[in-house]
Amino acid sequence: MTFKITPRIGDKSQNIGKGFQITFANGWTASVQWGYGMYCSTDDEEMPRESKDAEIAALNPRGELMEIDPESGDRVKGWQSPDEVLQFFNWVASQPKETTND
Repeated sequence: MTFKITPRIGDKSQNIGKGFQITFANGWTASVQWGYGMYCSTDDEEMPRESKDAEIAALNPRGELMEIDPESGDRVKGWQSPDEVLQFFNWVASQPKETTND
């Protein structure tokens, strides 16, 4: 498992957003982001040091954003509490490891 501090996924500026990613042994990555432009209570703050909730996303081992909300088909889910983020980590860590023929 690895931890990585990251800008917002897809953000090329490197200065908007705050959060981190965790890559699990199965190769899947959980992304947790908060701050300006994200689906959270601090979405109007440029660089908040903390937030009571966050936006989450999952990336498969190929780095593709995956659907995480079957009801809406969304690839990101906002306003997640710390307890919901923990449940999300467990879900990402339980995804099957992908195999390739390369």
